[in-house]
Amino acid sequence: MQPTHRERLLAALEALLYRKSFHEVIIAEVVREAAVSKRTFYENFTDLEECLLELYQFHAARVAMLLLGLSKPGSPREWIRTATYTYMQILLEALPASHHLYFDIISIGHRGIEVRHQGIQNFADMIISVIEQYLPMRRQLSPLGRDAVMTVVAGITEAILHSMECGDKSLLDRQVLVAEMLIMSIFNESNSEHSPGAELL
Repeated sequence: MQPTHRERLLAALEALLYRKSFHEVIIAEVVREAAVSKRTFYENFTDLEECLLELYQFHAARVAMLLLGLSKPGSPREWIRTATYTYMQILLEALPASHHLYFDIISIGHRGIEVRHQGIQNFADMIISVIEQYLPMRRQLSPLGRDAVMTVVAGITEAILHSMECGDKSLLDRQVLVAEMLIMSIFNESNSEHSPGAELL
């Protein structure tokens, strides 16, 4: 099945982000890369910012699909480690496009911040849904616990991006361990509220 004009434009912008930052890209380059007319661009997007927002959402959905495809974990700790490592590898494999995508999305203002926040929230919700399977009687994490996971995921995302920018793989490896430690502490705390003395391994 042939990609639609919209898909070709998104792929073109992503390809350009491997070579330059979003603010260096112009519409003429996107339509040339996509082999479509400028009129076609404006039939699909109002401006480059809208194109970037949709590309980010597409990338976030792709990440979510890969994480959902992970095998059922033997323990929550194993899943957190595997999911964080997979998330990190996805970002690494898409460098430098992922760097521009995750940083430049913020610079376009409120819409960009909201879209980036939603992507991080989706990842946090995925982690919560997996780990809640291990809580007694399938209890749900408290609102405070859910906020804590969201905060950890947001912080780890920033730390991973910073490590990528520094080019230090040892920092990236440490982020996986940090994410595992922090998220497990949240769930162990929640688990102990329902079953004192119990821990999720």
